[in-house]
Amino acid sequence: MKNLFLMRHGESGLIDGGINDFERSISENGKIKTSLISKELKSKKMKFDIVFTSPAKRTLQTVELLKRYGIIEGCEILEDQDLYEGSLENFILRLQSIERIYDSILIVTHEPNIHWFINFFFDYTNKDYLKVSKINFFTSSISHLVFATKSWKEISNINCRFDNFFNPNNLTY
Repeated sequence: MKNLFLMRHGESGLIDGGINDFERSISENGKIKTSLISKELKSKKMKFDIVFTSPAKRTLQTVELLKRYGIIEGCEILEDQDLYEGSLENFILRLQSIERIYDSILIVTHEPNIHWFINFFFDYTNKDYLKVSKINFFTSSISHLVFATKSWKEISNINCRFDNFFNPNNLTY
């Protein structure tokens, strides 16, 4: 089994006149919700082998909060431009080319990237399609996909199932 976790970055502030999208910071509310998700993941003893993140400021700040709570302790963290404004098809090829024995990968990225990944793995032929297509991927939320395969080379919509959705809006302080 291979586990893929898709996390939307923490909520960011509004775009000011002098700050471009890439440089937007995580807001105070985003820090709170990411902290809540971190505590939830920690209580469920979730572990990741490697983290891929967009290089945008708000995603890197989200990763830092996960580190602070020990969620990604000891994980290799790789920034990937394809997760900001590059080719998600290239990123899927990168995932499928992973040779190392990683069983659990966390991706910290943006909308609409989360929907793109979901649509890639959950087309109308997948039994979880209707359930997944109705999810609103809030900031700091995490979706958990499980692939019934031993190799990342074989991940596809055929061997994918939706396992869980962690919504920070359903957690309390």
